[in-house]
Amino acid sequence: MTAPNPVTTLTKQWFEIKGIKKDRRAFGFIGKMYKQYGEETVLQAFEAIKSRPTQAEDIKRPQEYLRGICKKIGVADSAIDKEGRGHFENMMKDVFS
Repeated sequence: MTAPNPVTTLTKQWFEIKGIKKDRRAFGFIGKMYKQYGEETVLQAFEAIKSRPTQAEDIKRPQEYLRGICKKIGVADSAIDKEGRGHFENMMKDVFS
């Protein structure tokens, strides 16, 4: 028996957040967040959204909101593309600081 795909699991959890509409493109987006930031960061971002009184019901662009939270939390050690993402974010900090 094989382990479940972590992106599939994360996508299911994404749709469990109140206010998130089912969208077939979400799998690709969540996969991208998983690769760039790591599973721990994405799960922490989900929890941050779930802790809001309205969860995601009043967020106009929930995917962009999730991306912002992931960026704020930072890249986890488990991120697949952590070197590239970390380099990019450091470069942007240097440009805008």
